[in-house]
Amino acid sequence: MKYLFTAFCLLRMCFLLQAQALETLDINNIIATVSSNGELFKELKLKTDPDKNLMNSTSVWMGGYDPAGALHLAGQTDFSKGHELFYGPIDADYKSFDYDLKYDKVWKLNKTMIEDHKKNFNKPGYIIPKEIKEFPHSNFDRNRAFTSGLFLFEDLTQNGWYEPELGEYPIVYGDQCIYFILNDTKEKHSVTKGDPLGFQILGMLWGYQSSLESVNQTIYLTYKIINKSNNTYHNFYIGLFSDMNSGDPGSNYVGFDIPSNSSYTYSANSNDPLFGKTPPVISLMNMGNSLTYINDRHKNWFISYTDPISSEAPETGSPGTVNDYYHYLSGSWKDGSRIATQGTGYNPSSSNLSNFLFTGDPNDSSPNWNEVSANNKPGNRKSVQGIGPSTIEPGQIFCLNYAITVTRDVNGDHISGIKKMKEHIQEVQDQFNNPLNLFCAVSPKTNTFDENGNNRLQIVPNPASHKMNIKSEDLITGAPLIYRIFSTTGQLVDEAKLIHSANLEIDISDVPAGMYYLALTQGALNIKGKVLVMK
Repeated sequence: MKYLFTAFCLLRMCFLLQAQALETLDINNIIATVSSNGELFKELKLKTDPDKNLMNSTSVWMGGYDPAGALHLAGQTDFSKGHELFYGPIDADYKSFDYDLKYDKVWKLNKTMIEDHKKNFNKPGYIIPKEIKEFPHSNFDRNRAFTSGLFLFEDLTQNGWYEPELGEYPIVYGDQCIYFILNDTKEKHSVTKGDPLGFQILGMLWGYQSSLESVNQTIYLTYKIINKSNNTYHNFYIGLFSDMNSGDPGSNYVGFDIPSNSSYTYSANSNDPLFGKTPPVISLMNMGNSLTYINDRHKNWFISYTDPISSEAPETGSPGTVNDYYHYLSGSWKDGSRIATQGTGYNPSSSNLSNFLFTGDPNDSSPNWNEVSANNKPGNRKSVQGIGPSTIEPGQIFCLNYAITVTRDVNGDHISGIKKMKEHIQEVQDQFNNPLNLFCAVSPKTNTFDENGNNRLQIVPNPASHKMNIKSEDLITGAPLIYRIFSTTGQLVDEAKLIHSANLEIDISDVPAGMYYLALTQGALNIKGKVLVMK
């Protein structure tokens, strides 16, 4: 027995010392890596320039105050400096060997694999792919209560259990999707030294293969975050940290495009040592979230700091304390001062303030605020695009969507790429089918069920053929409402804006037979349901 125990311990030690699982999203012209510990984009490259890295790190930042006034925060930066996020769901025993085997991994699925499974699952000799069989579905780990509510699958039998042998399959977004599961409680936070929040994070990185250059050079990032703690967090902010490189990392500028809610990084060099005269522009677009309105400029932020700390303006350099991280996350400098709309953005005595750094375009001839016109010193810019403040209740679920697009104007220069980026962003928005209502049951206010388990949304008849009536006590009569009908693979089939009435009727005569998701949006309210269309 002693030798068996020793062998077990040695096996576990070897397992933990191994590099954590890594997968690559490579469906289009972008190559992007994801590791099981949440390290995004240690490599992000174009297939046409595979030797030039455009990103060092990206991670979600989260922070807020508990009822006792203590700050809880996770602010992962470069993973070589420590860890704030860890693989797997929240659990009572992170040291079990079973936990490592199940969760030190990421899951990669192609849409073509799903379609093949749907077509052949019941044919003799068919073997279910490991990726489908071991998909982390909502009852993936029956021995751990905390794992309930993982990733979605098509429940054809309507019994709540994932049964791929009966033709059931994961819901895949885009043409290729990588899934990962994280928590912030497994170990102490070694970067910010902040207290853990007790959050569980489900992440998806996905993309399309497209004839459009813009879409073919875009990847989407979606987070579903669950407050598994007993704390209500006030003055809560959340954002995406990014360390982008447009050519030489030490010669970058940043900017923010308000109409598209996009931050971007571009080169300050007219002749970059890596890309020459046409270095790329890398943009990060907030595609929507379930905490704020996308056009609520008072609750959206963009700020960037320079690494290493400049002796000229130390308050705009790398964060050191947990309060520094929280200030950046909430759109202010390390001393708590707001962004000033001039120069570098740092001027504590200024009364001209903004939520966003460098909102002007250097391509515009009219005077505007950008890093070129301000004659700023280029540097290694690291940015945070944030949302808040909000209040997060125990058990609350919320989602975030981002798009990362790489644009290069090969017929222009390092500045003209920004103009082309804006054109590409519009095309990316047109392609995007918002998965928030499918992937995310957002908070008790916007969930599909009430506290008694009764369905908030009634669809009559169901199955339906040509028309269906919609009823819900949560919807306001006389107020505008948007309905969207999605296929089980996430494709938008139909949408319209209506005025809600007591007997709202939706025409589905042009919707083909099949199972669909119905998503209703009215203001901040999102509710969803399933409908079977029969012809």
